[in-house]
Amino acid sequence: MIYRSPYPDVVIPEVSVVDYVLRRAPEFGEKAALIDAVTGASLSYNELAAGIRKVAGALVARGLKKGEVVAIYSPNTITYPMAFHGTAYAGGVATTVNPLYTPGELAKQLRDAKARFLITAGPFLDKAREAAAEAGGIDEIFTF
Repeated sequence: MIYRSPYPDVVIPEVSVVDYVLRRAPEFGEKAALIDAVTGASLSYNELAAGIRKVAGALVARGLKKGEVVAIYSPNTITYPMAFHGTAYAGGVATTVNPLYTPGELAKQLRDAKARFLITAGPFLDKAREAAAEAGGIDEIFTF
């Protein structure tokens, strides 16, 4: 049996998720877009949009080309979406990495994904450097 919603179909625009988020961000301005449940820290829609553009700009300035891979090695934080969506906005492909990976496991994923850049959280920087050295091919490591 097929179930149907009593509501009308939602119109899905022919744009990327990132473009949709950035287009709608000014409507919500300083309202909280993301809230850290542990610390209570938050990012507004304006801050999120600015962060996405900043990450994208940094990646493009460092030479990221469309279709190249950026690894994101971080726990779930309110800044994580900036890295993920910023990568996509720049034309890159994000490979998300389990933050519990050892440097060896991270190196394997970096090689398999052919990652060119690595974005990580400060506490993970030493493991990220070790993995990048083992894997080779990482042009730059960014932290947030």
